[in-house]
Amino acid sequence: MNKIYVSDLICASDNYEDTINFFMDNKIRNIEFFIESHDEKHTEKLNKILENYSMENVSFHGPYRYFKLTVSEKNWEEILEDFKKAIDITQKYKGEFLVLHTNETLENEIDKNIIENRIKEIVKIAEKKSVKIAVENVGIRKNMLYNQEEYIELIKKYGFYSLIDIGHALLNNWNMKILIEILKDDIIGYHLHNNNGEKDTHQSVFNGKFDFKEIIKNIYEKTPAANLVLEYSSVTPKNELLEDLIMLSGFSRNIK
Repeated sequence: MNKIYVSDLICASDNYEDTINFFMDNKIRNIEFFIESHDEKHTEKLNKILENYSMENVSFHGPYRYFKLTVSEKNWEEILEDFKKAIDITQKYKGEFLVLHTNETLENEIDKNIIENRIKEIVKIAEKKSVKIAVENVGIRKNMLYNQEEYIELIKKYGFYSLIDIGHALLNNWNMKILIEILKDDIIGYHLHNNNGEKDTHQSVFNGKFDFKEIIKNIYEKTPAANLVLEYSSVTPKNELLEDLIMLSGFSRNIK
């Protein structure tokens, strides 16, 4: 049965006290946390939450602001250490998976063989610590390294776990029905959010250009074990997230 998580992205602008109170007051026990080891303020807040708040289920989003798979060879070993820290955190707190971005920007021509070898290296390191790496589809339009067909091939070729970011996929005009059907045995989770069709604004699933009802129905039917993560921007009203949690839970019960 799908578990519904809340990404701590919605609390990115809040201090520790406001964040912990939001989780406690609303009994939010399934959470996905961003890890950014180079952001000292964020890391301090994250560590306090992990040490002081009791959760039922937790997953993690690997670093992406400072960590990039596309760095030069001479910088790779140094930057890999950043992701190793994320793997250790995921292991320590028994995270269900750790999300990995394939790319952030496409400033120069990128050798996909290098990217894929680096993903394989990370997956191998993680497997030794019983951590599952979930490869996310990222990049919007011209900034997209893997289109739908290439992303499917990437997952299938190497047997990677897949995390589908619905907002990213819709902005790139991916066919959700086909994507989910082909990757249904590989999908470990979803990032759920909506947008205006132009920018990756991470709005409520019920507030945007795209109609999520059919998508969510397909998710529940085809991938009933995959985790659903509400990954909403910090400017999204928190009451919208709380309403969506109730609606998605009810939607799940109604289609079963």
